[in-house]
Amino acid sequence: VEATAVTIKIGDQELSGDFAFERTTLLDGSTAVLLDVKNATLVFGDPNLVSISLVDGNGKLLILSGDPATGAGSGIAGSFEADISVQLPGVQIDSSVQVEFNQTGAAVNHTFLVDGEENVVAFVEPEFVRIALRESAINVFEQTLSGNFEFTQTPTGIAVSASNVSLHLADGLVTLSGGSGDFTSTAAGFAGTFSGTVGFG
Repeated sequence: VEATAVTIKIGDQELSGDFAFERTTLLDGSTAVLLDVKNATLVFGDPNLVSISLVDGNGKLLILSGDPATGAGSGIAGSFEADISVQLPGVQIDSSVQVEFNQTGAAVNHTFLVDGEENVVAFVEPEFVRIALRESAINVFEQTLSGNFEFTQTPTGIAVSASNVSLHLADGLVTLSGGSGDFTSTAAGFAGTFSGTVGFG
């Protein structure tokens, strides 16, 4: 079954694009519906204030039926790659990102085949919709930070979680490694906490 230029709701997010649905058998023998996502768009936050807009999303998601008796573990999980446009004060991202979903209420770990190639959907967290950059670089207030970054939507803006971050200042005279922190970007500004190991020379 195929549908073009439609919108589906995943959690609190509205995902628009072209979708194809087909039943598939997972490597553990269970069945699921494979959702092929193309030309997807998605917006985190308020476009008039602080937001992250995603375009040209393409990837595969799984619609899981969960436990036959209770329905536990049913929902959608997976990820797709997309291009990003950021409207966050002082933040610039030039790379593509992964959009990750788990709306099953439980941890998931499933493997399925597409054209003979194994694809894995594995998440520990039971309920989330997030944008992920891993082993990537972003620019924050004209400084380049390298590491892992996750963005989620909050009632007032965008939350950012950073881990394994490194930063070089003054042509490498000052470095930061193993950095981690949590930030929130709202219409009022950008705030949060950050820690790491500082080195000199």
